[in-house]
Amino acid sequence: MSIFKETFRGFVKKQLRTRQRLQSQGFGDTKSNEALVWNTNKQCVIRATSLVDYAQDIGLELGDKGFTQLNGNQLSKQFILQGGVASSNLYGGLGDFNSAYGNPLLASDGEDNLDGYGQVPMPGITSLEVETKSAYGSLKRAKLNISVHNLRQLEVLELLYLRPGYPIVVEWGWDPFINNNGEITPQNLSIENILSKKSNSLFSDNIDQASIYEAIYKLRSESDGNADAFLGFISNFGFQAREDGGFDCFAELTSMGEALNSLKVVPFKIPGIPNLSAEFVFDETDEEIKNPDAVKAIILLLLKYAEDIDTSKVEKEGLFNDIDNSSEVTEAFINYISKEFLELTNPTDNTLEDALLANFILKKDSNIESAALNAFINTSYIKWDLLAFLLNEFAIPKIPDTPEGEGTTEIVTSRLRNVAGGVITEALQYVDYKGIDNKAQLDISCDPTVCILPHSFLDEDLSDTAESFGEAVQDVGESLWRLGGRNWRRLWRDGASGGTTTTQILPPEGKVKNPIGGIYINIRHLLKVYDATIRDKDEPDLGSFIKKLWDDINTVCPMHNFIMKIDDEYPNQVYIMDLPVDNNDVKGIQENPGIYTVPVQSNDSIVRSYNLEAKVPDALKSTIAVHAQDPGNPQDLEDVSFNAFNRAIRNRLFQKQNQSRIFAEESTEAIDNPLGKLIQERQKLNRQYKKLKATYFQIINGYENYNIEDAGDKIDDLTTTLKRLQTLIMQETNIRDREVNTSTVIPLEFSMTFDGIAGIIIGNVFKIDESRLPRAYRKNESTQSLKGRAEVGFVVFGESQKITAGQDWTTDISGKMILLPSLNFGKERPDNNDFDEREGVYINDELRGNENLEIDAEQTSIPDDIDNIGIGDSIYLKINGSPTNIRTSQEVDNDVGWFDIDDNVVAIVPAGNRGLLLGTVTEQFIQEREDDVALWYKFRASRALEEIAIDESSLDFINVDEGEEFWVRVDVIQTTDEGVTERVFNLNNQ
Repeated sequence: MSIFKETFRGFVKKQLRTRQRLQSQGFGDTKSNEALVWNTNKQCVIRATSLVDYAQDIGLELGDKGFTQLNGNQLSKQFILQGGVASSNLYGGLGDFNSAYGNPLLASDGEDNLDGYGQVPMPGITSLEVETKSAYGSLKRAKLNISVHNLRQLEVLELLYLRPGYPIVVEWGWDPFINNNGEITPQNLSIENILSKKSNSLFSDNIDQASIYEAIYKLRSESDGNADAFLGFISNFGFQAREDGGFDCFAELTSMGEALNSLKVVPFKIPGIPNLSAEFVFDETDEEIKNPDAVKAIILLLLKYAEDIDTSKVEKEGLFNDIDNSSEVTEAFINYISKEFLELTNPTDNTLEDALLANFILKKDSNIESAALNAFINTSYIKWDLLAFLLNEFAIPKIPDTPEGEGTTEIVTSRLRNVAGGVITEALQYVDYKGIDNKAQLDISCDPTVCILPHSFLDEDLSDTAESFGEAVQDVGESLWRLGGRNWRRLWRDGASGGTTTTQILPPEGKVKNPIGGIYINIRHLLKVYDATIRDKDEPDLGSFIKKLWDDINTVCPMHNFIMKIDDEYPNQVYIMDLPVDNNDVKGIQENPGIYTVPVQSNDSIVRSYNLEAKVPDALKSTIAVHAQDPGNPQDLEDVSFNAFNRAIRNRLFQKQNQSRIFAEESTEAIDNPLGKLIQERQKLNRQYKKLKATYFQIINGYENYNIEDAGDKIDDLTTTLKRLQTLIMQETNIRDREVNTSTVIPLEFSMTFDGIAGIIIGNVFKIDESRLPRAYRKNESTQSLKGRAEVGFVVFGESQKITAGQDWTTDISGKMILLPSLNFGKERPDNNDFDEREGVYINDELRGNENLEIDAEQTSIPDDIDNIGIGDSIYLKINGSPTNIRTSQEVDNDVGWFDIDDNVVAIVPAGNRGLLLGTVTEQFIQEREDDVALWYKFRASRALEEIAIDESSLDFINVDEGEEFWVRVDVIQTTDEGVTERVFNLNNQ
């Protein structure tokens, strides 16, 4: 699942369309009252509420109120800031308790002439800025500017709004606004009145982050995007004295999730057993483990459980005081997981519970069984789902006195999403990379000593590479001398005694195909990550550990880009997501509900300012000029793209008038053209990838049992091959779906400013009115030669809100262009081009006559539209330069020599008959070959074929007659009658 998986939300789109209607109305008397109110009367109101309680008497007195009246939440209730202080009763005279000026309860009275400035106005907010500060919306920050008018007001606001680490809720919105029904509506929504509907309050001791975030979403949606809010903790503050005796103050707020990057690694506390501290020696490193930090403890206890690592006693003073309690602590640790980990709490059957736990922790020296394979592994893994749970429970500090020990931040593997019907949970998934046939998943973790992607256990290609425990133990004798004494003991305990375990890998539930939480992380690798980020570091933090772990996973999973992201709607939640654009997600938006189109530079435009910029990347500046000098001889895909870019012009200096230019979709039958070369390389890499995959479980086990000596080299080769193969498949798909155009070469970036609106988030996909885009970036449906080209979309990468002292609110968004998937995207097709036409006939040794036969040059490229052939479609002969065999079965069975009758060739079509109608398809057959597949078509012969075909002598005594069924292979046919107009009836081309 990508970040780019939705267009603007429903209430945002409706509000933008409502504003479009208001904006498109004429001038003067033709404008409605609603349009006039929207354009002239709206103003933005800001409100800030401190979540600080006044807990200790410091002698603060306001009017007739002392600590007794101000303690707890009373002080923050009294100082809810807006343009002044929020109150429904501030109409009294100067210096009164209900006055906006000189009010003693607001420290405005100048009591005892403390400041020497007398009575002053109440404090208030002057402006607010909120923006996303890091890539992909991972961090949100706000700057709240406040004006106070004397030292006493500064003292109060310093307690409530200027203390680092303490939370503030800031709200803002249009008053009045036009709702999505087109009605003028006063702004009477607030977080507090939304919470009150659930008998909760910002001032309640039971308030929690989740309740506030849900209320914020309701504020946005119920106001139709005309109000927003932000919960953050104070990360910085400052104030500056003014000449009038007041102070200009500011508070910088940061979303809660940023805390993960600053959380210090905390000591480990044993669950369920008070006063029990972990003490043992880790024998592998002779390291004494005593009161370890939480991350180290989690890793070592997992190793103790999953690999039964050797430990020994810590030496202590006195007799019989040495201690190794690793087993006791591990038992308590696993019991806690079984009791508290949600995925394990439902089963009532202990056997089922054990089976589920075994799915989350794969033990060393065990058999792994799935629907596709049975494999032996001699290392251990933990699912990210469970590791995230353990980090939440033990490594992230808990907020004191919160229900169920709420953490400051929570690592999640499923997102909470607010929708019209309420809140739903959505599992996070990684991007699905498929092969050229758009069926089988073409993806793998190239280094299983780092991680294994869960779909790999359903990969039947890996079944041939796996070995069971019984097969693996046969190799133990020859490698024992390398393993050392400790492994002798392991063999005796597990192998010789038959103690190996078997784990049945359960498939993902429901529609969750590629769960990020289901990724198996090597526990030994966690130890390496710990050493690199925490061990012996002065101020280690948890965020560095998690980032390093997923950077390593990115390295071994080509094309994936896993990042740590703070949730847009629940900023206390942090999750891992796969960043690349997943066209499956984008395609879903295109179909339902449809991608929103923003009108710009028109009479119904709702965009205040708009900027679109095309910029040649520095890396291409010299390359693009070189390609322009030789457009008639494209050598690669870049040449094709640049030819598309320069389609309508000619270089008079280097290109003569009759010199042709080759485009991606043209002349794809020539093996020398860029598409043909791309196909060749893709086929070669596909075979290489399959061969490298055949060593996969050897790689898993290779580092310890030395089944292979060059595991590291194979990992590098597999990584390089897979990344290039995935890239070629995407390029080939783009060409076949006619997605190569100018926009492939020169991307666009945008920025635009709206009247303030809430609900636009990082990753939203939208379109800009095509009529306002340069011609090269349009679909070009009006130009026949360019029809079908890809449509351009845009993705929000930056979003900010600004509310000025003049009560104006603007929303700025910025981002980059993407190519939206074509209509053909996602359609399954036969994998014709896995058939390596250049390698000659694949020989069946049992069939005489196949020796040294080569594929004709005309067969070496398969037309793109072959993929669309179905039962009942007509097929035509593609070969023109040599004879073509018509066969009785779907295999190459040639018999040559003087006795030429024992084969499956029933007839020969003479050379020179390209475009001949062979017949209509009645059956398709996929022939599995050594390294690829070949597609065969059974067809009902046409009258034209009967007239042309020269019958061949055979033991079957079969002739080609109209209506009879025969076979041809994919590399000799085409879908049209394009070809010669005069037929050739004999083998002498006459």
